[in-house]
Amino acid sequence: MPKHRNRKKPEPVQRTITANPKTSNQQQYIKAIRSSPITICIGLPGTGKTFLAVSEAIRSIKNKEANKIIISRPVIEAGESLGYLPGNIDDKARPYLVPIFDALKEFISYQEIAQLQNQGKLEICPLAYMRGRTFKEAFVILDEAQNATLPQIKMLLTRLGERSKIIICGDTNQSDIYTGDLATCAKALQGLKGITIMQLTKEDIIRHPLIGAIAERLENITKHSNGNGNGHNRLKQTV
Repeated sequence: MPKHRNRKKPEPVQRTITANPKTSNQQQYIKAIRSSPITICIGLPGTGKTFLAVSEAIRSIKNKEANKIIISRPVIEAGESLGYLPGNIDDKARPYLVPIFDALKEFISYQEIAQLQNQGKLEICPLAYMRGRTFKEAFVILDEAQNATLPQIKMLLTRLGERSKIIICGDTNQSDIYTGDLATCAKALQGLKGITIMQLTKEDIIRHPLIGAIAERLENITKHSNGNGNGHNRLKQTV
């Protein structure tokens, strides 16, 4: 009988704890996250707003600079209604939070994500369930903040506790509720000590070089349509 050759086991996927910023703006963004209690980052798709924030969250928990990561999103449907989803609150919110898990998996494994959740060190939940809390020694990320209202953003920011950070990420050109509250909030808080406002542009896009051109051309169409009253209707928050 032929001898069985010893097959090597596949090498485990090696993940880096932190991302490497590719542009000077991204470097400034990382610097702002590390030095400011609150950072608001506005930028086009693919500029690394959420990716770099999640990277810094993982770095903070690994280096014991934070005891908990809290990542949140407004539960808003992007352009079409899915109706009422079955299950409990976790089941209903899960489809909206998939992009967060995708970002986390770039830095840690499924097993590490589950372990952090079981230890209470990682929490992913809708923005609507943040009221009444205080964040202590926590690294908090609000993603897709262009879909949050001004009262919601205020509610989140006023949860800030001792030795905590809040990072708010969003693209004001991709709002599904058309209120412009993220831009209003950033403008109002500009210059306040302890808060850094970052703007990432098409020069910071790292996802694909086409994204900048696509976003620019389609945004011009959207502005023209909205100006003629042909824009989309305001969408309802769904849980």
